[in-house]
Amino acid sequence: MIDSTWNFDKYTADRSTKTHMLKAHMRAVMIVQNYTQVAELDGKAIGLLFGKIPKLKGFMKNWVHIPPAVYHTLCLIFGKQQRRVLKGFKDLQAVYARLRKETKMRFDGELEFFVVNHQYQGLDVGKQLLNNYLQYCERHGVKNIYVYTDANSNFGFYDHHGFVRRGCLPASFELYSGKLEYDNFIYTREIP
Repeated sequence: MIDSTWNFDKYTADRSTKTHMLKAHMRAVMIVQNYTQVAELDGKAIGLLFGKIPKLKGFMKNWVHIPPAVYHTLCLIFGKQQRRVLKGFKDLQAVYARLRKETKMRFDGELEFFVVNHQYQGLDVGKQLLNNYLQYCERHGVKNIYVYTDANSNFGFYDHHGFVRRGCLPASFELYSGKLEYDNFIYTREIP
């Protein structure tokens, strides 16, 4: 679901590199998240949302994801193509940090990872996942959350669900097929 929605093929033609990219990223997300929800249809995952509310702690229970994250990251360090992909993700993290800093806002929570299988978009799956997370945030006293997204994603979803775009910065990846350039955004939402 994640690969088909985000089209990891644009980053690399090498299946091993793609696998390590996906697993390193997902394990890194699983380390920091403390909210998880999966949307299923007929026993098949069709949507996934990971959130983070730092004041709730609970991250230590996720320590089991650290060794696999390290392993997959180390696999990306070896080989020219893998290092190029890893550098691209490192550069993207710097863009995200700059976006967050430029908002000059304090946040209580983050929408860490959010994906709906493209075949099920438009059927309110994402809306339900998001609403459940917002209710969870409200129950825990969260007042303001943020999410990073980019021009290659369905960023209009956030525009239609009460989020405000607070920043936009360009980023680029040196890929095996050339340079990929796109805009990255930070969206925020206040929770009543």
